[in-house]
Amino acid sequence: MKYIQKIIASGYLLIVLLIGCIAYIWFYEWQMVTVLETDNKRIDRFRKEINNIHVQLIDFSLLGETVLE
Repeated sequence: MKYIQKIIASGYLLIVLLIGCIAYIWFYEWQMVTVLETDNKRIDRFRKEINNIHVQLIDFSLLGETVLE
């Protein structure tokens, strides 16, 4: 009888450990997704700034051409 109780207790302990591991992995992955989204937003802002600089350079170039005419 004691043997069966130990097996059942071990089974419950295993279930609790598995649930704990799943919760930890979910939390860790959620944090990683948040970090990746933040990095993507930062990179997107940087790309938009570069695009605006290119547009300004093109405007200046076109202004220079009209002055030369």
